Amino acid sequence: MSGNVGKLRGLRDTARLLLPQIYHLSDGLPVGGAYEPALAVLRKHPDLSAKLAKKFGSEHPKNINIDKVDKAGADFLRASASGILECLGPVYGLFEEIAIFQEHTLRVMTDLSQSLLAFSLNYTPQLLDAYMGLFVDACKVHILAAKVPRALIIQYYTFAYNHVNETDPPHFTEVSNFIRAFQDAIPRLQAEFQPINSRIGDVLEKIAGPLLWNTLEFARLQGRADAFAWRTQFGTLPGMEESIFPAMERAQQMQEWAFFGILVCPGETNRADVRGLLTLILRKSFKFVIFRKHAEWAHPLMERHVMSVLSSVAKKGNLSWAEKRDVKKVVEKAFGEACDSAMGDHRTHRIWLQQRLQGVFTQLQEDASLIPANVSTILALLCLSRMELEWILLHGGDSLPRSLPISWARSGFSMSQPLKASFPDSSIASLLSIHSDVMQYLQSYQDAIQTGWIWILWEQLQAAVKPLVKQVASSPTLTRHHQPVVRTIETLLDEYSETCRVLLTELCGEDTGDYQAGGCNQKSLRGVQTTEKVRRALASLPNACEIWFTLNCQLFSVRTNVSAQSLDALCGGSVTSARSEALGLTGAAKTDRTAECSIVQELNMASKLAEMVCNVGKELLRAGSLQAVGFQAAKLQAVYEAAVQGPAEHAVHAASFLPALLTFHYNDHPKCHEDHGEVATAIAEKLMGSLILRVRGLLHDLFNLVFSPHALCAKATPLPEQVSEDAAVGGEMVLASQSTTGSMAFSSLAASRKPPLSSVMKSGKDFRSSTDPHDAYATSSSVGNVATTTRGSTFHNEKATLVMSKLTALVEACSRHCAPRSILVDSEQTVFLPLWWLREGVISAFRTFLRQSVWKGKTLQRPSELEAQVSCLDAACGVSCLLLDAQICNDM
Repeated sequence: MSGNVGKLRGLRDTARLLLPQIYHLSDGLPVGGAYEPALAVLRKHPDLSAKLAKKFGSEHPKNINIDKVDKAGADFLRASASGILECLGPVYGLFEEIAIFQEHTLRVMTDLSQSLLAFSLNYTPQLLDAYMGLFVDACKVHILAAKVPRALIIQYYTFAYNHVNETDPPHFTEVSNFIRAFQDAIPRLQAEFQPINSRIGDVLEKIAGPLLWNTLEFARLQGRADAFAWRTQFGTLPGMEESIFPAMERAQQMQEWAFFGILVCPGETNRADVRGLLTLILRKSFKFVIFRKHAEWAHPLMERHVMSVLSSVAKKGNLSWAEKRDVKKVVEKAFGEACDSAMGDHRTHRIWLQQRLQGVFTQLQEDASLIPANVSTILALLCLSRMELEWILLHGGDSLPRSLPISWARSGFSMSQPLKASFPDSSIASLLSIHSDVMQYLQSYQDAIQTGWIWILWEQLQAAVKPLVKQVASSPTLTRHHQPVVRTIETLLDEYSETCRVLLTELCGEDTGDYQAGGCNQKSLRGVQTTEKVRRALASLPNACEIWFTLNCQLFSVRTNVSAQSLDALCGGSVTSARSEALGLTGAAKTDRTAECSIVQELNMASKLAEMVCNVGKELLRAGSLQAVGFQAAKLQAVYEAAVQGPAEHAVHAASFLPALLTFHYNDHPKCHEDHGEVATAIAEKLMGSLILRVRGLLHDLFNLVFSPHALCAKATPLPEQVSEDAAVGGEMVLASQSTTGSMAFSSLAASRKPPLSSVMKSGKDFRSSTDPHDAYATSSSVGNVATTTRGSTFHNEKATLVMSKLTALVEACSRHCAPRSILVDSEQTVFLPLWWLREGVISAFRTFLRQSVWKGKTLQRPSELEAQVSCLDAACGVSCLLLDAQICNDM
């Protein structure tokens, strides 16, 4: 049984890797950025694009007479073939991964459903959770992927690939058949999962149904009393995977099982308990979240894909017409009941939050030294109350006054007493009042909150980084050249640990590392010097992550030892600043200083304008500023994108402009036009999307500079006089550390014949591609040959170093300036999401970069190898996410 659980969990992990990539692909395509070559064809020649999409599946793109449809468009498409091939190559690889994932998921789940092993919460809980979790994740992957214009992407990529290489892409037939079959995701899922319908029906009838009937009514109240345990001293924090609402999470999990089970297996509605479960979930919820911002309305989906099946079941005699009529009436009335139920649940939630915050506020007033030990509890309660108030603004309808002046600025809530009393529901006014009081009280203890939060960050860092170091130390390919790198990582971690220990000792006034609240006082809590020590220690973390990233790539990308020179340069060298490289590489930066200054001035003016928008004290000025933002949307976006595309130091100005726009979501002034707030929110989302796409574009440029054959085989080029020696060493280090991966990526396999995708799927080896015997992995000689050509391609190395510095500055600026304000609201569950989608965007871009460097010209690699290469990037992005979390306290 353990082997089956391992297979299911492995497939679930793959689905969780695919979901953010599909999500960012669907959000990034309309914006442009890295996908601009393909979007240019769509915008300039829509008739040609419509013709290609219409012929998908019925005619090969090379056989379509596109010259007859649009001669100019056909010429433009041929001219853009190389750009389309580069930007859509990773997307095509993602489609291949989804196809292989579906093949293995269907095979594993079908084999388990045909076995005699029964699912039970008492005897096989792990198997049950893994099986149903994989079922739900597979449904989410295909429903979310259906939102991407896959047919047009395949047509573009196939035409470009055929035009450049005079052949079809690898596994074109299998991928195109898969996409054509899943054009309408839900009917195809119903057909694919037909063999497991009875097993899903048994789970819904015997497990999910009874649990939901017994727990759904009070699951949101169960466990809340002990959810935020009040601590008198620092103790062991719960694990990152542990939920603070176990009862709520379990009820939500059962709801997902029931929703997707009935939607994909509608034939099981002939069971009375399953029909009752259908009416129950439709009465209690009206929207289900697929992933992040993508959600589906439950009632239209059930009406379209389930109610029609009920009629056929009634015709077969499995269901009487009276039962069918009763179910139809219940479903028709379920939407209104779901709305009323959601409002009641949220009112209960508001009352509980108000009471909990009131108790916390009373304890803090009696003893302020409890703040650092309970900072996570306090911030979690404030986040929940803020989400609850935002949910009311979004779903309250006409029952709330439209002139509600709520601001999500850094100063918190600023509302006058008469407006607080004007709410029709007293629970809203009470929650808003206590939320404002707690926020104002905590403003005088910012350093205490920062100290406690930094301790939490350190605990998370220890849990995330130290296992990686142990993994490196136990690697079979570890040589004497890797030892200095491992020691460097351990030294940085030990220094950070010692700094945190000294800080906590000074705050406590004791010699132990444990945080004793009795030794805290207001003077020590607000000490600036101790907080600066931790900030300086935080500054050394990116170095550890950079070393870990390079070491991990070297350990897992090749089968031979790595040259000692690259590791010595890694341990002792340093990359120069982006400004000095920009001035030393060419003279362009000196000539364009006037344009740079104008961009910075425009950004500063935009930031001031956004700050005026968030000024709650001047209501008339606020309304006028909102109008200015609405009217100057195009200008602000153009200035922002120009700054992001510019030198690295402009990223700081660009990132500092985003928080101001993210501080308001809807209009909150009677004299303000109703859609100005929505315009500002749309601007903020577009700017954040363009920022992520800029990161992807930089990674794409870095790939071309480091891994392209031109960069690896360039002839000797004299260095410009302005280039400093340190910059040359930095560029040499970048190429030397990545040369082995490039040697593997451009092997002789690119010209060999690929095995069909079906043979890879049916080989019996999960996610293991067949390798060609002519595939030449990098050897010690090849590494040496590439190292000898490094000095000959110094110009490309310097460009790669400059791109890497831009990328680092952009991510760091975004981490430090973009405070976590992203939320996701649902009728059944309100979830706080502190800009995790930004972290996933960066990680997704890095994954695309690695897929290009490893997969290009080859079949799919083992995900275990890909995950090994990406784990270091997860850690690096995790540090950026920690910096994002640390900005929560700045909202006080």
